[in-house]
Amino acid sequence: MVNVELPLPGTIKYTPEIDLKFKEKLLYKYKAYAAHFYHNNRWWTRCSAQIWNELEDFEKLGKILSAVCAEILEELGEKQVS
Repeated sequence: MVNVELPLPGTIKYTPEIDLKFKEKLLYKYKAYAAHFYHNNRWWTRCSAQIWNELEDFEKLGKILSAVCAEILEELGEKQVS
């Protein structure tokens, strides 16, 4: 298991609304899920490997999480993190 920082600025604090945006986009739009959380002024995701996971699964998840973060930033009128 590993925590990976997400491309969202720490100025976007945790709110139930942001949490819901993550969940709805991941589950309903992309049919994927990884735990996400706000800690120490940064956004993170927790990726866990199972015996049946392949490298491509993590690459796909990375692309999905990147897209979700970009969508959330756009909806909030924020600039993308470099």
